[in-house]
Amino acid sequence: MINFRYATISDLDFLVELRIRDLKMFSNQNINQDTINNIKKFYQNGIKSQTCFTLLGFDNDNFVASGTLYLYNIMPSNENPSGIMGQLTNIWVDEKYRHQGIASRIVSDLLTKGQGKCGMICLNSSKDAIALYQKLGFKTKERYMIKQWD
Repeated sequence: MINFRYATISDLDFLVELRIRDLKMFSNQNINQDTINNIKKFYQNGIKSQTCFTLLGFDNDNFVASGTLYLYNIMPSNENPSGIMGQLTNIWVDEKYRHQGIASRIVSDLLTKGQGKCGMICLNSSKDAIALYQKLGFKTKERYMIKQWD
């Protein structure tokens, strides 16, 4: 049976390791020390201010799943009068534990955590996970573009 708990400040180094692992899965770029320091500050500030929630799943002592919800401010709008946005990220389940409802559990728990704290929750999804998120009430939006500074 999978036991879940929310990360605390004592998990800071583990959270940084998880984020670095996730970055390495999607990029061949080296992760410099400034980025690592900023990741640590992000989690540290988010945990202390209750704007970052990471749910960790363990099978006995084996880490098998995680997901994060963080909150940030945007310009208020009709769709989001509070101007507080939630972002789901790093939803991950070890391959041996997939297709058992664990990702649904993580997302559902994080949605509950965000309810009443933010007006909207968004995410970026892999093609494989779109059906999961749609089942949980997410809608696909098409107007997303990004500009990065070099």
